Amino acid sequence: MLETNVAEVVEVAGEAPDALLDDFLDQIRPSGRILDLDAGDGRRARYLAGAGYRVTALAATDDVEAQLTGAAAAAGLDLVAYRESILDHDPGAQPYDALLCYDLLPRLSRTDNASLLHRIFSWTAHGSLLFLTARHVDDASYDDVSATWERAGLHSFRGPGGEYRTYLARGVVRNLFRGWNTLHHREYMPLIGENATDGPRAGLIELVARRR
Repeated sequence: MLETNVAEVVEVAGEAPDALLDDFLDQIRPSGRILDLDAGDGRRARYLAGAGYRVTALAATDDVEAQLTGAAAAAGLDLVAYRESILDHDPGAQPYDALLCYDLLPRLSRTDNASLLHRIFSWTAHGSLLFLTARHVDDASYDDVSATWERAGLHSFRGPGGEYRTYLARGVVRNLFRGWNTLHHREYMPLIGENATDGPRAGLIELVARRR
């Protein structure tokens, strides 16, 4: 952020919760609106609000919603959490300056992925940033999932409990965002397990892009 000292951000918000935010935080408009499409444990939302952004977080559980609401009240953060899905979210009249879409595509059906991509475009404007992670077809889980779950679309499968796993073919993620300039794109296969030296590997995709 052009108007925020990095040392001050670290002191207030703690270390960046992931490398993408650490590397591209200064590309987001100062004091801009940010939507975290899946807040996870809430670390990203708290970090960004502590760094001076206006954050909306979609929480998957009541506990995360309550924790984020409490943290915002205690620290005076501009952070609002909702217990809702992307399909129910009302973004308001103003576009978001950045969207965080971390590991969400793999847990949606192909149909809901298409809806999400439409929403990403309609909720942003020229200059907005997108932080996205996903899984590609070389992920270690792909063979087992594709063999045992019901096929629900291209590289998309429905489990016995109604859950979904959707993978992307390698090299196609940028095609989904043709109206965006790519700032960072990486597809890689780290070993699964913190101290693993051999064995199965995750198929990970990272994308940071700016809307034209």
